[in-house]
Amino acid sequence: MSSSVATAAEAEIWIVPFFGQGHLFPCIELCKQIASRNYKSTLIIPSHISATSIIPSSFHQYPLFEVTEIPSSSPPLPPPSPPHPHVVMHSQMLQGLRNLLSTREPESRPVCAVIDVMMGWTADVFKIFEVPIVGFFTSGACSAAVECAMWRARIQDVKPGEAR
Repeated sequence: MSSSVATAAEAEIWIVPFFGQGHLFPCIELCKQIASRNYKSTLIIPSHISATSIIPSSFHQYPLFEVTEIPSSSPPLPPPSPPHPHVVMHSQMLQGLRNLLSTREPESRPVCAVIDVMMGWTADVFKIFEVPIVGFFTSGACSAAVECAMWRARIQDVKPGEAR
């Protein structure tokens, strides 16, 4: 193919869930939906998540679904003043994303990255490598409805004792 635009069958979309089962399952379902539309969907996770066998083996039957693990280590025993465990995981994840993207030629990079809204801190890495990003809200319809209602009600403007 001489065109620099990838067809759906050649295009890859990366999905980056937040750490935790409640975020992982909606992202896996999104991967299935993307793969069903003939796009390669790659779930990018830290290796400690896969090590706990959270990803069902049945998902490996989808030829356009792939899991890429970013090496991560368990947080070390705490020194006298330890960094928060998420700081360690964040830095490992950022370095892993940089490594994955830097080893690919621009035309073979993902056409898009779908990042869990709690993974917004990864956006700068994708921007550096000119990979468009989309936020994905994994917290469910009820949570989305509550947040929408709070936004519409301008909850931040409610005065003490005021009822709406």
